[in-house]
Amino acid sequence: MTVQAIHYEGQEKKCTQFDGLMDTPTGQLFAESIAYNATAFIQRDEHGKEQFEGNPSEMGLMKFIFYSGVEVEKMLEDKKGKQPFTIPFSSQRKRALGSFQNDDGVRVYCKGASEVVFARCTQIHGDDGEIVEIDDDARQQMADRITSFAK
Repeated sequence: MTVQAIHYEGQEKKCTQFDGLMDTPTGQLFAESIAYNATAFIQRDEHGKEQFEGNPSEMGLMKFIFYSGVEVEKMLEDKKGKQPFTIPFSSQRKRALGSFQNDDGVRVYCKGASEVVFARCTQIHGDDGEIVEIDDDARQQMADRITSFAK
């Protein structure tokens, strides 16, 4: 899988990398949610070239943040021993949960079928990264965006 576009702070950004990703709190959270909630990993071959291993969707997302300048290997190293719990993906629930222990407590990450995960959301990062309540219009716009990304 290769990331072609992302929905970021209320906008669709067509890109295969995003050089300013870590410049905003939303971008940092986005990168963390990929690195800290992935079973995919990076290895180096005998020439030092990165090799991504694991689930194709997770590898695609991990490559996206890696090539966007995120220190993914450091993040993957940091998460070792700091995952209090995980709930693996189930086809019945259509989602999985991961956690990461940081200095502020435990952050829980959810991943899975977009429509299933989003249906459980009550807030979203808005146009300027601020957290806003999801109203009916925003919910419909996101449903339309999910459908367009699935094509």
